[in-house]
Amino acid sequence: MSVREFTKRWWEAQLSHDQGGMVKWLVRLRATEHFAALRFQNALDRWAFPDAEKTLFSGIMGDEYRHSRMVTTLLRARDIPFPEELVIGRERYWEQIWHHVTDYRLACASLMFGETLAITRFEVIAEHPDTPEDVRALIALIIPDERRHISTLSAIAGKDGRDAMRGHHREGMKAIGVIADDDGNDD
Repeated sequence: MSVREFTKRWWEAQLSHDQGGMVKWLVRLRATEHFAALRFQNALDRWAFPDAEKTLFSGIMGDEYRHSRMVTTLLRARDIPFPEELVIGRERYWEQIWHHVTDYRLACASLMFGETLAITRFEVIAEHPDTPEDVRALIALIIPDERRHISTLSAIAGKDGRDAMRGHHREGMKAIGVIADDDGNDD
């Protein structure tokens, strides 16, 4: 099963629970975007980035914080209660990836792969006919940023960085159930 098909089934399951699954996802998305920004900050703190790459990377980090605030605005508009403290559960995907990162290029490659999963999810949600319009509008604002993030991170990582992290990305996808152990389909 492709990542897109897996994601479509997942989203339909979220929508089938009287939108309760979607609401839980929105609350988690708020935290996910915030913690993504913290992952970018962690990379900046740990590895020396050349100035030009640091500027681009910092811009992406700012986008992730902004996305979290955008989700907060949507939650408030829908009168959805959410904890002020940002909490995220176990990150099975990142547990397979992040400890393999040893420099800024590998950080960019790993984050590029994570953004690739995110944009697939966002595209499926935006395309689904039962996605509420306000959620679709939010996603429509985020998708161009995600595309730019992928392109920028891919360029900074370079082919060697992407190749070095590709297997760890697959392990992360297995850990979250997107692909089976023997599934060669990771598109």
